[in-house]
Amino acid sequence: MTIETKTVANVTSKAEGRFTADISRFNVIDAHGDVMRPNAFRPWLERSRALNQRIPVVFSHQANDPMMHVGECNPHNCQETANGLRVSGHLYLDEERGQKVFRQLQRGALREWSFGFLIKKSRPLPSGGRELLEVDLVELGPTLKGAGVTETVEVRSQTVQPHAAPAGSPVTVEQRLAPYRAQLRLAQLRTARWRDARP
Repeated sequence: MTIETKTVANVTSKAEGRFTADISRFNVIDAHGDVMRPNAFRPWLERSRALNQRIPVVFSHQANDPMMHVGECNPHNCQETANGLRVSGHLYLDEERGQKVFRQLQRGALREWSFGFLIKKSRPLPSGGRELLEVDLVELGPTLKGAGVTETVEVRSQTVQPHAAPAGSPVTVEQRLAPYRAQLRLAQLRTARWRDARP
């Protein structure tokens, strides 16, 4: 199973290392000819919330480079709206690259978002693209140029402890490792499926 990517556009700014972004728009044909349908993310959201799995924020899909994992999202702070998928998370302001990406979002030099996903259910469109009915989100992040329509709803500046951890609850090693463990689980799943598909 191949991880696919979609990219979407636009950005604004404001306060704390946190962001909110609309990363996918429903019922709109993107640059690849695909259409994301309402409820496509719902099964994944339910599973991720049950397991409390963090979603890595990766700059421009560079998931193989741990240094480009610049933040994370909690699935409880992601939701399908009438228009698409809205996510909220935070950037790692105590790490150089996380801080740089944050500054670029503030400046408006980064205005678009993209996400990597696995297709669970789809069907072909007469136009040659695909109607995406169910997908699993793997990663998301700011990018220079996207495939669809996205918007950074809010970016808050650094005013509290980096990582935006609640007062009195420091970020644990487990929390920092969670995005990398998710990537490892995904790689193991893909390897197992590849083995099962061999004759």
